[in-house]
Amino acid sequence: MIAKAMFLLIIVVVILVCDRSSLRQAERRTLLVYSLLFLPAAYLGLLFVTELPWPNLDELLRYLFGGLANQFVTFLKGG
Repeated sequence: MIAKAMFLLIIVVVILVCDRSSLRQAERRTLLVYSLLFLPAAYLGLLFVTELPWPNLDELLRYLFGGLANQFVTFLKGG
């Protein structure tokens, strides 16, 4: 678990160092979008490190939007 945590920390630090100059000059909205896009990565990183039996992102999206997606496909098929 410690090795996985260190690996994840290294990846995050490398990403932040590479994006440092553009993040300093970024507008507030850009930082907000960057942070919102970072949240799923943080969640998946948590699952990777802790090996918790929590739902993966595809399972969460299927739960949230599965019914609506099925209705849309049925509508497109004409049924």
